[in-house]
Amino acid sequence: MENQIQIDLNVTNRCNFNCIHCGFDSGKSNLEDMDLSLAKKILKDFKSLGGIKVDLTGGEPMLHKDIDKIISYANKLNLRTKLVTNGSLLTEEKLWKLKQAGLKGISVSLDGPNYKSFKQTRPETIAVYHRIIKTIKNSVKIGLFTKINTVIFDYNLYDIEYVVKQAIDLGVHEIRFCFFSPVGRGANKTEHVADPKKWLQICRNNLGKYNDKIKITLEAPIIESHIECNVDCLAKNISFLQIFPNGDAFPCSIMATYNKPLGNLKYLPLKTFWPNRRKISNRYFKNHIQELFYKYSGCVNYNFNDLIKSKAYKFVCPCRKFQIKKYK
Repeated sequence: MENQIQIDLNVTNRCNFNCIHCGFDSGKSNLEDMDLSLAKKILKDFKSLGGIKVDLTGGEPMLHKDIDKIISYANKLNLRTKLVTNGSLLTEEKLWKLKQAGLKGISVSLDGPNYKSFKQTRPETIAVYHRIIKTIKNSVKIGLFTKINTVIFDYNLYDIEYVVKQAIDLGVHEIRFCFFSPVGRGANKTEHVADPKKWLQICRNNLGKYNDKIKITLEAPIIESHIECNVDCLAKNISFLQIFPNGDAFPCSIMATYNKPLGNLKYLPLKTFWPNRRKISNRYFKNHIQELFYKYSGCVNYNFNDLIKSKAYKFVCPCRKFQIKKYK
């Protein structure tokens, strides 16, 4: 897949939540929503470059007044669209309308198997929590591909098996575990980073037995050095772009939190940028990412030096997703 372009389109940075870890500090910046004409231009260029799937995200994408028009336009281009959402603003009626516009799936954020666990990360009311659960059930009911995204911290590390069981009970198709990277709004919460060695152990001991019931993908910031898998930084060989509402394009969601764009697609159209990406990425890695590795032995605000210098482990690009069998 690395030779094929993939994009996340952040259509807004507005959000009705105030999650403690938000890398994009959604709801706090002054970015205006992505203009419909810019969204169409990016999607058209994306399709011409062989693009197949696009994630519409934010902020909370349901706050964009033209989200249905963006989905409809992507559908006319035969692009598969997925909405990455907190799920709180989606009624069954809205889901039906978006499906009719061409939406193929949703990814909903759910960070615990119950309200007590959920509210530690997303400080919302219990009524909102139940609304999100209802959204997940409605999505499954009407036939959309339905995925749950769960962020792993020190305080919900031992909840993961219960989260998987909940996802199976809800009938979702996939669950993805995202390891908390202390960037953006979460930069001052390094104390909540889960022990990465414990995370590896728990994944191996608790998740493999569910492989035949649900697709499980996950992130882990380290892996044993002897295990062969691609751990390289995505920005070394750009295959993905995180695109902000103002047109700024980043090689991954992590570098987007540092506000270090590769360029702006308003002024450097995607079809012009893409053929030159290798030259751009080499310069970008040298100027913006190497210094982070010198400091942290990784790209996030967390010190992996002792683990990496032991040579028993290697750092894994936090934007890489693996199925659990890769970690055995």
